[in-house]
Amino acid sequence: MSFIKLPSLTDHDILKALDLSQAIVHFSPEGTVLAANDNFLKLMGYRLDEVAGKHHGMFVTQAERNAPDYRAFWQDLAAGNFRKAVFRRVTRKGREIFIQATYTPIRDHKGRVRRVIKFATDVTADVLKTAEYEGQITAIQKSQAVIHFTPDGTVLWANDLFLNVMGYRLDEIQGKPHALFVDDAHAASQDYRAFWADLRLGQARTAEFRRLAKGGREVWIQATYTPILDPAGKLVKVVKYATDITAQKLVTADYQGQMAAIGRTHAVIEFGLDGRVLQANDNFLAATGYRLDEIQGKPHGMFMPEAEVKTEAYRDFWQKLRAGDFVSGIHKRVGKGGQTVWLRATYNPIFDASGRVCKVVKYATDITRLMTSHLAAVSSAEVTLANVEAVAAASEELTASVAEITRAADSGHRSAETMRDNVSRGEEAVARLKETTSAMNGVIKLIQDIATQINLLSLNATIEASRAGEAGRGFTVVASEIKTLSGQTATATENIARQIAELQEVSQTVDGTMTGITGGILQLHEASAVLSSAIEEQLAMTRSIASNMHKAVDGVTGTTDSLAKMVQ
Repeated sequence: MSFIKLPSLTDHDILKALDLSQAIVHFSPEGTVLAANDNFLKLMGYRLDEVAGKHHGMFVTQAERNAPDYRAFWQDLAAGNFRKAVFRRVTRKGREIFIQATYTPIRDHKGRVRRVIKFATDVTADVLKTAEYEGQITAIQKSQAVIHFTPDGTVLWANDLFLNVMGYRLDEIQGKPHALFVDDAHAASQDYRAFWADLRLGQARTAEFRRLAKGGREVWIQATYTPILDPAGKLVKVVKYATDITAQKLVTADYQGQMAAIGRTHAVIEFGLDGRVLQANDNFLAATGYRLDEIQGKPHGMFMPEAEVKTEAYRDFWQKLRAGDFVSGIHKRVGKGGQTVWLRATYNPIFDASGRVCKVVKYATDITRLMTSHLAAVSSAEVTLANVEAVAAASEELTASVAEITRAADSGHRSAETMRDNVSRGEEAVARLKETTSAMNGVIKLIQDIATQINLLSLNATIEASRAGEAGRGFTVVASEIKTLSGQTATATENIARQIAELQEVSQTVDGTMTGITGGILQLHEASAVLSSAIEEQLAMTRSIASNMHKAVDGVTGTTDSLAKMVQ
């Protein structure tokens, strides 16, 4: 090996070179400034006369000057010990700067320290940048799970957040392979090998990863695997920054499951705020008869009757949605080829992270068959209503007729009662007549007895007149007259007896007839009472039917109105 021969350099030449690139200042062993070059004076903002003879403490904060460490620092230098580090210093204007400096004690020939020379470089920008980086890393480590790996995936270190998420202690994972956090099938897969191959090539990976914590517990993380390269571009390690998103992932999975379930059972379509179609699922396409490419980018109005699109109500509909208000109801829409489609739908404004409406999603159920049935039901209900109203009117007429019959039955019942009373009085009169005729029989018998005695008396008088002769002639006339009178009386009495017998026979007949009439009237009275009660019940029932028919009219009217409203 050969070397290029260089000319010898003197100490002066070396110091001159250092003076051009370094901030240099000379101190006494006690720290008093002896000399300083322009680089140092410019860096600190002083003139030489402002620092010469002053103590080094003017370049540090008061708190540092008063600290035991500062006194120990100069005692150490005075003892001949070399010091090298990054130091914080204060300029004339009070600005903090950082210097990379060496404090070198200079000894005399007897080995005593005569002065201290400081060679310094301003590294303020680098220190501040490093501090910023360190602050960012510290902040990241306080908020994120961090773990370091060797290029082959062996764990070097992990912070507490990572250990808490995964449930391990550091000594349980340090020196272990990354595969500890994945299942065996994934660790043996080509994808896993390619994952680490990409990292070793310096390619960062960011994604959501499924990992296994201690005990096999499933954990989801949002992570970035960052290859760390040295200044030569060589991979020295891989650092992973991660956030535990397990809870969020579970919620998201739940939401996605719900949305998938809704998508399987509902017709779903998305619109921009301008009303143009963004997306639609198969259920919506099946309900309307379109393909996605036939409706994507087209206005919502294509599903509306043309006349409605131009109305103020339709403009208000979209204005309401853009304002963030949802709209729900039964909507009549037009499918492909003009077919009528009925949808029970909710139009839902979707808000972005800033709370602004970004699109509208409609969830709908195809109820076309149901609405067709409803429309048929409305028509049937209207016919039923007309029929029920007719029956109600007939019921009213029937009620009026039954009421009239009731009044007639009541009148007949009252007449029967009057007849019953009259017949009762007739029976009483016949009974008295029978009693009177019976009494007359006794009188007639008495008259007959008297007539018989008069007849005997007349016979005796005649006999005595005969005995008296001429003297009894007048008496004979009287006796004859008495006999004639007795005969007449007997004849009259017989006539009376015959007439009374006939009267008794007639009264007996009348009595029998009156008894028959009384029985008939009693039966008529009882029948009229039963009829009157039955008609009263019929009237009450008829009125109830009429009332119920009116209620039926109201019910059918309400049903008809409700069915009609459903299709509006």
